[in-house]
Amino acid sequence: MKAAVRVAVLSVPLLLWNAGPSALAQAPKESKAQRLEQLHLVLTHSNETIDTLECLKSGPAGEHAQELEAAKKARDAVQRLINQIEGANDSAGIEAAHKRDARNEKNPAPEYYPAIHQVNEDLELNYNILDKDPGHKNKNPHVLEALKSLDEAHGMIAREVADYERAHPAARVAAPTPAAPMPPAAAPPAIVPTAPDMRIPELNDAISHLDHSIDDIGAEATSDPLRQQALDAVTKARDSVRQLVDELVKTDASKDMAADHARDAAKRSGKTPDYYSSLIQVQEYLHNDHIVIGRQAADPNHLQAATLQLMDQANALVQQQIDAYRKAHPTAAH
Repeated sequence: MKAAVRVAVLSVPLLLWNAGPSALAQAPKESKAQRLEQLHLVLTHSNETIDTLECLKSGPAGEHAQELEAAKKARDAVQRLINQIEGANDSAGIEAAHKRDARNEKNPAPEYYPAIHQVNEDLELNYNILDKDPGHKNKNPHVLEALKSLDEAHGMIAREVADYERAHPAARVAAPTPAAPMPPAAAPPAIVPTAPDMRIPELNDAISHLDHSIDDIGAEATSDPLRQQALDAVTKARDSVRQLVDELVKTDASKDMAADHARDAAKRSGKTPDYYSSLIQVQEYLHNDHIVIGRQAADPNHLQAATLQLMDQANALVQQQIDAYRKAHPTAAH
């Protein structure tokens, strides 16, 4: 596979890359925490890829059944690798991920070409992360399974993208090129974007994840004060992410937050999800979205720092509930 264009997720610091091969040879080995952060990032990209392929079932290329199966196999293999590293049960998080997939099957379809192009990039990025994982060199079966499935999915999607670009030359996403000289302006804006602002879709994804988390925690019929504390903390984190988005797009955060709270209060029909599986999923959302928010540039109103703190508080409360469940059900599969 070709090297991915996104470099922010590489575990080797940029200064070491600039320093040359001798410095790289002396670079410290990736820590367990750094390795897990990379693997959780792969899970985030995998879930987004699966969601997109589900939504594109009616697109120009048809069902994407093989691509979906391969993407899910890769995602599940990465989850098992994380479980192995953390000393958790081999199947922990797998059932929750499958429930998440089923819940998101009916999302509206995005615009075809940008969506399939992003899937292609995410599959390539995931492959490159796992290719550098220590488990590849050590022939870890979970890493090898994930790489095999990613290679299969990427091969099919890459051909689909190439076929579409040949049929629609104007749609091709060009590689970044130096910007053309701009005419002088009396008062240039503070930010002159040279590409679509990827912060906004990333933050909107985080809002969607936190919406799901609020729904799942709120669905549990219990008077446990800890559950209410966790629900309040996740809601505050979602409100803070909403403020980050609205600061970027220059809209009224109070109106959007009021609409979010009305959404939260609306009654929902359907089967109540398994609460323990939901807590595991909520914790994964919080972990992955913490990484996304942490990549954002610091803002003058310190919303980023506040959001990260709120996510940490919510994660701690969710972990307390997980620990309480495990203590109350010591023989259950976790």
